[in-house]
Amino acid sequence: STAVRARETWALVAKELRCNPETRFEDALYLPATLILLVHLREAGAASPVLMVGHNPGHEEFARRLVARGEGPIDSFPTAGLAEIAFDIDDWENVDFGIGRLVRFIKPRDLE
Repeated sequence: STAVRARETWALVAKELRCNPETRFEDALYLPATLILLVHLREAGAASPVLMVGHNPGHEEFARRLVARGEGPIDSFPTAGLAEIAFDIDDWENVDFGIGRLVRFIKPRDLE
């Protein structure tokens, strides 16, 4: 998202990384429908992994829809919550709802 809060969140994360990943800010990711988020994820190209920083309720619902049933619950997203979801796909164009595996769900209070 292009929102100030999303940019501030990304700035905090980026300074902790040991690499300089490609970064894109998209106006369309500010309070989007889950289908819009899916379309943008499918356009990620060869990027791996992909981190999407945005807002609720859209991102919470998006994460829930990506994860296959029985792959673990995603509680409500607090500010700065993170869902790590893995996919058994060769290309982001093949990502779809219901095929992801929830690796972990992190809330800020879970961090040291």
